Amino acid sequence: MTSLRELQQCCYRTFLLEESAELAPELASKAIPAATQIAVYQNNAQETFRKALLSSFPVVARLVGDDCLRGLARTYMREHPSLSGNLQGYGRDFPGFLDDLYGATRFSYLHDVARLEWALEEVHLEPQEPQLDVEALLDVAPKDHSRLTFKLRKASRLVSSCYPVLSIWRANQPGRDTVVDLNSGSEHGAVLRREDDVELQPLDHITYKLAVQLARGASLEALVAAGDRLIDHHHKDGELDLSSALQSLMKVGLVAGFSLADAATRSA
Repeated sequence: MTSLRELQQCCYRTFLLEESAELAPELASKAIPAATQIAVYQNNAQETFRKALLSSFPVVARLVGDDCLRGLARTYMREHPSLSGNLQGYGRDFPGFLDDLYGATRFSYLHDVARLEWALEEVHLEPQEPQLDVEALLDVAPKDHSRLTFKLRKASRLVSSCYPVLSIWRANQPGRDTVVDLNSGSEHGAVLRREDDVELQPLDHITYKLAVQLARGASLEALVAAGDRLIDHHHKDGELDLSSALQSLMKVGLVAGFSLADAATRSA
């Protein structure tokens, strides 16, 4: 007699991997051909996972078209099966999956679009936090300013791409049909949630790099010391305006709080 575990494994191989030979003898109903019964469940499984990806990656779906998405979903379902009954996290590996498929092709931008869409998905699930009370900074003694470290909001993600990924995302929202030049340059931004609304805020190159360093726990002293490294070869003649960049991050609501680094943190 087939055990429950064996039967479950058999169903998995049949419905997701489309290996139907083992399950056919186990089917109780003989009124409908076994192949027909199995095909119904295989189709249901494929549609369930396709709709899960469509829900998380609507822009990618629009860019590749229905037929391509259906094929991608079928392959992804086999290579990255869901490990939970909750499909909320099902698309976590989808950006990497697209990179494996298209990373060396002219469609490599799809990976970055998917990363942006997954950032939007993750931010929906993070706990909400108030943004930084700027007036609280007035209580920090001037001698301690260099020790300041800032915490980015949990309900936020930083995104960056060598492609105009923010423009691509906006151009493919419902009701829009704008053509974006893939060669128009890199874009950087922050995804953050305010109450129930998720926003996509563009950041200039320097402000984005500052945000990355802040997310890693860098103090103001460390940022000033590493200023030259915050400006890459595209900004050789630029100057790091730390104050303006930090104000930009606070203005968009990306900063949630601050603390003072100890000596060990400052020297790290």
